[in-house]
Amino acid sequence: MKTQLVDDRQLQVEEILGAFDLPVGGTFSGVAYGGSFIPSGTGASIETRDPSTGKRPCARSERERSRLLERHRGCP
Repeated sequence: MKTQLVDDRQLQVEEILGAFDLPVGGTFSGVAYGGSFIPSGTGASIETRDPSTGKRPCARSERERSRLLERHRGCP
């Protein structure tokens, strides 16, 4: 029974990714243009900001990562 569930799930994954011409286990840039994914983005990155704060969304995560790393270093 479990093997059948795994096989069914694999078929679902292949069908869904196949609808977008994406290979199972493959990687892609996540950049789409003209209705399809392109291998890699070109041009400069676009800086985004949280409209409610005006801050970069990753700024908090960078600070949090640094804080956790320092705390982790103090552990035996």
